[in-house]
Amino acid sequence: SLFSGVSASDLDTSVRFEFPFPSVEEAQRDKTSTVKNSSSPEFKEQFNLNINRQHRGFKRVIQAKGIKFDIIHKG
Repeated sequence: SLFSGVSASDLDTSVRFEFPFPSVEEAQRDKTSTVKNSSSPEFKEQFNLNINRQHRGFKRVIQAKGIKFDIIHKG
């Protein structure tokens, strides 16, 4: 388990993401709400990302950088 040795009642978890399109400087970022007291959190949120498949840098961003997810937990 990702949180082995930690009690579920001690966990407050969220997910943060960053998508570096159209550029690293103008990356699209957001964060889920926090799910409290769970070692198996479910995030049923949806986020809209602005993409442009015709943009010359889009394919490069997808192949080279992708989208970054960080799991944040307090506990």
